[in-house]
Amino acid sequence: MIDNYHTRDFSHQKPQNLVLILHGYGADGANLIDLTSFFVKEIQNPIFIIPDAPFPYEYMPDMGRQWFSLINRDENVLLEGAENARKILFNFIKEKLHEYNLTWKDLIFIGFSQGTMMALYTALKLEEQCQAVIGFSGTVVSAEETISSCISKPPVCMIHGTDDNVVPHTLGKFTVKILKQNGFNAEFHEIPNLTHSIEMHGIEIAKKFIQSLS
Repeated sequence: MIDNYHTRDFSHQKPQNLVLILHGYGADGANLIDLTSFFVKEIQNPIFIIPDAPFPYEYMPDMGRQWFSLINRDENVLLEGAENARKILFNFIKEKLHEYNLTWKDLIFIGFSQGTMMALYTALKLEEQCQAVIGFSGTVVSAEETISSCISKPPVCMIHGTDDNVVPHTLGKFTVKILKQNGFNAEFHEIPNLTHSIEMHGIEIAKKFIQSLS
């Protein structure tokens, strides 16, 4: 269950788009709340929701949150963790879409690191296609299996620093390769010399991607 989340409502009257921002491993929603201000002009009447992941961070439970454990990197264990988190996240999103009288096609995912993993994993399993997925410094659990067995094929934009020493940019690049092979509208953008982080060049790429959807 997601007990805590942050909301930024930039809609003038009624929200027309829900932007869900998912944080990385060991962080929390507050860590990415400042991202909201960069996307206000590109998205019509947006409401931004940034949830805290449902589980305490396994290395520092009092300091951060996680979507699933990364201690055991066995692929089956990771898939089980991602699926468990997906069910929780799905119910949370469904509740918020209902609250604001929106549909899945009004939903945009923005993720960072493990948040990107959850954004992609969740979006590809929706029965109704969401508007888009934007992922910074991430990949997806079991890329070939997850993508080849997907239900939905939203547009995807992946942005990754070449000097990322947490999630190698080659994983993001491979993810987009598999997405394209399976008929997705998918883009991969490398940011030279960038480590595991989000910076303005990547944000500008994400903004142009959103503009291209309209």
